[in-house]
Amino acid sequence: MVEMYYFERLSSTQDEARQFIMRESPQDTVMIVAKEQTNGYGRFKRPFYSPQHGLYLTFIVPAQMITCTLPLVTHATAVAAIERIGQLSTQDVKIKWVNDLYVADRKVGGILTEQMHTPDQDYLLIGIGINIRPQDIPVALCDKMATLDYHGPELPAGWLEQLGDGIMHTLQSSDAWIMTQYREHSMVIGAQVSAQVGHETINGQAVAITDQGGLVIQTHDEQRTIYTGELTRLVLTGGVGGDDN
Repeated sequence: MVEMYYFERLSSTQDEARQFIMRESPQDTVMIVAKEQTNGYGRFKRPFYSPQHGLYLTFIVPAQMITCTLPLVTHATAVAAIERIGQLSTQDVKIKWVNDLYVADRKVGGILTEQMHTPDQDYLLIGIGINIRPQDIPVALCDKMATLDYHGPELPAGWLEQLGDGIMHTLQSSDAWIMTQYREHSMVIGAQVSAQVGHETINGQAVAITDQGGLVIQTHDEQRTIYTGELTRLVLTGGVGGDDN
């Protein structure tokens, strides 16, 4: 059973999780949950807008508890998150490689996986942020940010515990199963993309996602497979899409 800790407001659930590990050295899974973050962040330490009434959490997992390949932890978490989001909303939530959750062409959530090493053991800190009923969306984010159409005053009883159980089930599944599910929920296969990998920009069509989590891009003269970086442009079938931040 996941050990749960709830907060109205935190600077960042990732930061709180690190402090918890230093204090408690947990031997099992722990979930740190907040309704608001004042200094939330995502990949590359970019600010993650985290207003009141959202869902922001960090799932602490002792590294020895997972059996999937470490680079697929984010992919596995995305699969588990979409399954549980389906209990809250009828919206068609998709995965934008590698760690973002989208409704149509707008971001509804994101996943951040970090590692923490201690003298006793290693931990995974899996951060999840989902936009639920945010208020006063900044003008700069209005055309980029989506929210779930969930209108309950609180999350259903047991939903967070089920999310934790679902994440653990997926982290203990085979890489092949994880990636089959991930591809089924992907929004990028077949899309025209621009990928920023270091100082290089790769333009082409996303044609596949490998069992190792790599995105295969067909450029005008070759196929490239990338495992790091981010998609800065995504044009879906029918012309839906746009630039990312």
